[in-house]
Amino acid sequence: MSKTTIPTGGITADAINATLIADDAISEEHIDATVITGSTALAATPADTDELLISDAGTIKRIDYSYLKGELNTPVLKAVLSGGQSISNATQTTMAFATEQVDTDSVYNTSNYRFTPDVEGDYFFVVCGLIEHANAQNEYGDISVFKNGNKVISNRHANATDNNLSSSLMCTGITHMNGSSDYAEASIYHNLGVSRTLDSNEDFTYFIAFRLTGSR
Repeated sequence: MSKTTIPTGGITADAINATLIADDAISEEHIDATVITGSTALAATPADTDELLISDAGTIKRIDYSYLKGELNTPVLKAVLSGGQSISNATQTTMAFATEQVDTDSVYNTSNYRFTPDVEGDYFFVVCGLIEHANAQNEYGDISVFKNGNKVISNRHANATDNNLSSSLMCTGITHMNGSSDYAEASIYHNLGVSRTLDSNEDFTYFIAFRLTGSR
């Protein structure tokens, strides 16, 4: 196979004509000498509609960059409490994460504490909450993710002995979000008998969510 030398000025229309048009691999009208020159460097991430040339089973075709870049794990959320939150006994309570630390796509509402991602896909959730949830045998604390008002991810921490137990309750899991109307909230529950304060220390109490993958 003969080799073609790329000219100093880049790959021009004239340089392509000799090897491609002769083999009917690409028609001359598809070559624009003002575009295929290689004389100007792209100094930024390509736009989704930027095009590259590829060989598809020997046929030169254009392809948008959006097909090559892969999927992004966004939106990404991390929210924390603005202060301690009182959690009533035996009451499923939405955790009042009113302070955003990360919200890449502005899809979290700090008033109703709902994460409503605008991209469809499977999402990974982590919810943690530091609270005294048991001081007697058979008392427990639950921490959960609710989707559209229904529990979809949850974990229970129970006390098997008669001693005070304060710990960071945690749940993790994956659920699908439709990218339009689906919303998720972090929720907590305990049966200690009296109200207890959810600690606002951001090392132990937080809400994290991010997209893993698209349609399936």
